[in-house]
Amino acid sequence: MRAPPLRPLWGGGDAEATPEHRQAVADLARNRTIDGLIDKLGGGTALFQSLLWGAEMLREGASDSTGLWLIVLTDGEDSTGTTPQRCKEFFEAAGGRVNLLAIAVAERCPGLDDLCGVVRDSGGIGMFVSTASPDSNSIEQAFQVVERAIRREQGGHQEAE
Repeated sequence: MRAPPLRPLWGGGDAEATPEHRQAVADLARNRTIDGLIDKLGGGTALFQSLLWGAEMLREGASDSTGLWLIVLTDGEDSTGTTPQRCKEFFEAAGGRVNLLAIAVAERCPGLDDLCGVVRDSGGIGMFVSTASPDSNSIEQAFQVVERAIRREQGGHQEAE
């Protein structure tokens, strides 16, 4: 059974998920692809492998004019999977097409912070935010950057700052 297409749950639509949406989420939870991924990784955190796969999936089928965003919440630990270098190579080759917002519950995550730098150096938006930041608004500010970038790309109205 194919899940129905999802529509946004905000603005102009129903405020709650429909039974079809709930069923689509339940189907996804039972999806053998997810089970296979868990079995393949065998436990641990495959942070850089997950980043690489996520970025590759975003690039597949995306038009060249579409801005792509990978937003990650992580503990910053990487214990299995690919190396940070393979991620760096992908993001360098992507030429800034895949933007990265990484939110870590760790105080520091040098590999992830470096990866955000690679995204910036390649012409994209790369931001690393730690929940341990003394700036309590840092996560909110990071999402405001994402919002402004998306509005700019879509030619939308930019509010005064």
